Amino acid sequence: MQTARDEMRDFASQRSEVLLELASCTVAATALWIVAGRLEGALPELKALFFALLVAFGVGVQNLVPHLIPVLAFRCPRCTMLFHASTQRERGRAVLGLRACAHCGLRVHGSDSPQPHPHD
Repeated sequence: MQTARDEMRDFASQRSEVLLELASCTVAATALWIVAGRLEGALPELKALFFALLVAFGVGVQNLVPHLIPVLAFRCPRCTMLFHASTQRERGRAVLGLRACAHCGLRVHGSDSPQPHPHD
């Protein structure tokens, strides 16, 4: 049986991988967007290369989604609520926890003591 500490360590590892994949997808999408604007009048070989890179980007995003879902659906071992999102609304917007649980304040890295919410 996995302890809460092991669960959080695995979650932190998965989260780091997903963040790196999201960053690389963002950079690739930006580069493809810039190159797409310069394809007019380009050689057919260059257009074919762009299309191949676009397909590779699509496959990369498709492979990212199955890794992203468990990270977004992770439940905090302390309060058993969704780690990143709170259903409570504060000043008209959803509360989103990036470094700590949106409900109890359990941090991804660090101690088990709850962190105060910014609105407290």
